[in-house]
Amino acid sequence: MRLRVLLTPEGIEVYAEVRRVAMDFRHEKLKELDVEVLRQITEVLQQLQRTLEDPIP
Repeated sequence: MRLRVLLTPEGIEVYAEVRRVAMDFRHEKLKELDVEVLRQITEVLQQLQRTLEDPIP
């Protein structure tokens, strides 16, 4: 489910700054991970996402 949010111009600036800081933090943390470990984590998260999107009845 996607929600739409209307932001004021100031809210858009705050959102952009928070997003920039979060992305910088993410990139810094990802640099510390081994490529193989990152691949394994990605696979597990993708499997979890598929399970949540298509639960068994």
